[in-house]
Amino acid sequence: MALCSELGIDPSSDSVLFCLASDLGSKATGEWAKEPFVQGWLEIDPSLAKMKAALPGLRKKLNSNPAYFKKLTSALDMWNLFIPPALAATPSALSKLPPGAASSTQTDEPPAFDGDDLEMWLEFQRERGKAVSKDTWSLFIDFLRTIDKQYKEYDEEAAWPSTIDDFVEYARAKKA
Repeated sequence: MALCSELGIDPSSDSVLFCLASDLGSKATGEWAKEPFVQGWLEIDPSLAKMKAALPGLRKKLNSNPAYFKKLTSALDMWNLFIPPALAATPSALSKLPPGAASSTQTDEPPAFDGDDLEMWLEFQRERGKAVSKDTWSLFIDFLRTIDKQYKEYDEEAAWPSTIDDFVEYARAKKA
C-alpha cells in the first residue's frame, strides 16, 4: 500500500495494477513474491521516478492493445488478481475491468458491445439472480470483443457457456 501511495496509484480502481501484477509475478491479490517483484522493477529501473514514469505507458498499452490484454488474461487468473474474489461472481465485477477489455478483436474499430449492451448484461444477471462462474466471466471478455451489434452472427453451436447463450437470446428479444 505504501508503494501504491508513493506511485500515486489507487489500488481500488487503477487498472495499471493489472499490468504490474503480471509483470511483477503476482499470483493473487495483494501478494508479491520478492524475487519476481524486484527483478521486474530492475528491468524498468528501481528508482521511484522511473517507476512512476513507466505507469502511463502500461495504462496506455492495457487500454489500447487487445493482444496485450489477452496475453495478460491468458497468463493470469484475472479474477483473483484484478477483481477481489468476493466481487468476481457478481455483475458489478465487469465494471472493474480496464477499458481495453472490450477492445474489438475483429477490427481496429471500437467493439459493437457498448455501454447499452453492458447495462443489458447487468440487467440480465440481476433478473437471473445467480452467480456468474469464473469460466463465464473469462469467456465473456472474448464474447464482448467479437459479437456484432445485433447479435446476429452469434454461433449457437460454439462452445460458449450456457449463461452467454441465454444472454444472447435475452438480448435478441430486447433488441427486436
